Amino acid sequence: MRCLSLWRPWPYWIAMSLKTIETRPRFKLPEWLVSQRLAIHAAQRIDETAVERIYAETGVRVRVPREYADMPTGLICHTLVEAVRWLNNLLHARAALCECQGRAGICLTDVVRLDPPVPYRGAQGFFNVPDHLLGLEG
Repeated sequence: MRCLSLWRPWPYWIAMSLKTIETRPRFKLPEWLVSQRLAIHAAQRIDETAVERIYAETGVRVRVPREYADMPTGLICHTLVEAVRWLNNLLHARAALCECQGRAGICLTDVVRLDPPVPYRGAQGFFNVPDHLLGLEG
């Protein structure tokens, strides 16, 4: 399965279905992702200003599920990619938890949380993860 590594706490908001659109800067839309499952990896790096930026950009108040330092890293969930599209309005921003004007959006649905998270070394961009680590055989 393809996987995307995100700085903490962003992956947790996806796992909790609070963030239903993952944004990417301008690039060719990864249309090959549509109707595919995508694993979400929690990176070691922490985005310390995420909560404040979300409120400033969207007016949405979110909380961190636990202390940043206590958040585990590794594979935390997989989700179905419903659509990939260009984003441009406040509704998209609230679903993405960030300003998204002119950004590509990967629309996520049907989240399956992995509890506990599966230790795995992430990588930049999209990378492959063996299905058996996600509890998927085949």
